Amino acid sequence: MKLKFFTIALLLAILGKNDSFFSQDKLSPRLTLNYIKDYKNGAGIKAKVVYKEGRSYLPAQEVKLILLNANVKDSNGDATKISQISTNENGEVFFKLDSKKFGNQEQLFKVVLENNSKFEDLEEEVSFKDAFLKASLEQDEDSKTIKILLTDANNEPIAEENISVKLQRLYGLMQIGEDETYETDESGEIEVAIDQVLYSKNGKLDFIIKLDESDTYGTIIELVKADFGTIMESKDSYNDKTMWGSALKAPLFVLIIPNLLLLGIWGTIVLLIINLYKIFKL
Repeated sequence: MKLKFFTIALLLAILGKNDSFFSQDKLSPRLTLNYIKDYKNGAGIKAKVVYKEGRSYLPAQEVKLILLNANVKDSNGDATKISQISTNENGEVFFKLDSKKFGNQEQLFKVVLENNSKFEDLEEEVSFKDAFLKASLEQDEDSKTIKILLTDANNEPIAEENISVKLQRLYGLMQIGEDETYETDESGEIEVAIDQVLYSKNGKLDFIIKLDESDTYGTIIELVKADFGTIMESKDSYNDKTMWGSALKAPLFVLIIPNLLLLGIWGTIVLLIINLYKIFKL
C-alpha cells in the first residue's frame, strides 16, 4: 500500500514539474494588412505575419489566415467568410477582391489567425474606400509630361493625396523629378515634367505611378509605358583588342623567350634523369 502511494506521489511530482511540457506557451505573432490595387494583380488585401525570435522578426510560414467581410453579415450577424489561404515563405498572402462591387461605400475586412499550434489567436481589420488612379503621357518636340488623375468611385476628384512617379530600372526604381512625391490638387490632378535624359537598351521606358499606403484608399499602382528613352550605345571593345591576331603577327620576343624558358626547364629535367641513371649504375 505504501509502495502504491509513493508511486502515485512521485508521478504527480513529475507531472507538476514538467507541466510546461504539456502546455507550452504559444508565440505572439504580428499581423499587418494593406489594401492594394495594381495593374498586375488587380485589387486585394495583402497580409503579412511575423513573430519575434531573439532580436529579430521572422516570417510565419504555412499559417492559415481567414478573410472576413464585415460589411456583409451572415444569418448569425457575424462577418461573412470570403476565403482562407496559408502564408508563403515570406509570411505573406494576397486575398484577391472584386473592386467593382465596392462602390463608394467604405469597406471593412477582417483577417483572422486562429487554432494554430504555434501561434496565439489574432485578428486585425482594414478599412478603405475604392479609388481610381489614371495616368497618361503627353509629349511634343519640346516637353514630356506625365498627367495623373485620382478620383473616387463616383468619379469625384480626390485632393491632398501624395503620389510618387518613378522609372522602373533593372535593380529598383529611379525617382522622376525633384520631389519624392507630388500632392494632388483640388481637381485630383498632378503634372510631372520629365526634363532629364533617360537611357534604356531599346528606348522603352516603364513609369510606375503609386499612391502608397493612403489612410483612406490604401495603395494604388499604375503603369505608364513610353518609347522616348535614349538607347545606350555599347562601348565594349573586347573583340577589337590589338593583341588579337594570328601567330605570324606576334612580336618575336613573345615567341623566343617562352620557348627558351621551356627548353631550359626540360633540359634540366633530362640532365637530372641522366645523372640519376648513372648513379644507379654505380
